[in-house]
Amino acid sequence: MAGNSSSGHEESKDVDDTSELDNSARPTVKFLYCSSWGYKDAYEQFATVIQQQFPEVVLEGSSYLPSATRRNLGRFVTLLKFLLIGCVLMEFNPMAYVGLAHIGASLWNWISDNKSYACVITFIAFNFAEMAFKSTGAFEIYFDDTIIWSKLRTGKSPTHPEVLQILEEKMKVLKKKD
Repeated sequence: MAGNSSSGHEESKDVDDTSELDNSARPTVKFLYCSSWGYKDAYEQFATVIQQQFPEVVLEGSSYLPSATRRNLGRFVTLLKFLLIGCVLMEFNPMAYVGLAHIGASLWNWISDNKSYACVITFIAFNFAEMAFKSTGAFEIYFDDTIIWSKLRTGKSPTHPEVLQILEEKMKVLKKKD
C-alpha cells in the first residue's frame, strides 16, 4: 500500500456497539482517512450506509497519518511560524543578529511599519506549508486487513455503490467459507 498505514491513528468509536456477537468473529471494515481534507465526514457517511446494508460488520475509522518525516517537518514549520511572528512583534530582526541586516533591509522596514499585516501574512503562508506536510489525501478502506480501496493508489474517492458492491462480494465469499 502506498503511504504509511502502520503509523499510529486516532481511533473513532465503532458504529455498532449493540451487537451481541463477538467482534473477533465478525468481519471488520476499517477506514483510514485524511482528517485535514474533511474525509472524516465521508467515513461517517459510509459507515451509516454500510451499517444499514451489513449490520453484522464491525466498522472502524481513524486518521491516516503522514510519515514521521512529514509530521516532523510540519512541526518545524509551525515552530518557525511562531518564531517569526514573535520576532515581528518584538521588533527583533533575526538577519541583523547573524550579521546579515543588509539582506532584506527594505523588507524588514516594511514589516516593522506593518506588523499586523506581516503577522497575518506569515500566519497564512505558513499554514499552507503546514497543511502540505500534514495532509495525506488518503481514504483507504480495508476488509479484514485486506485493502479493498485506496485513494492513494486510484487517485479518486469511492462512491457508496462501489464500496457496497465490493463488500457484497467479500461477504458472499465469507459466507461460502462458513
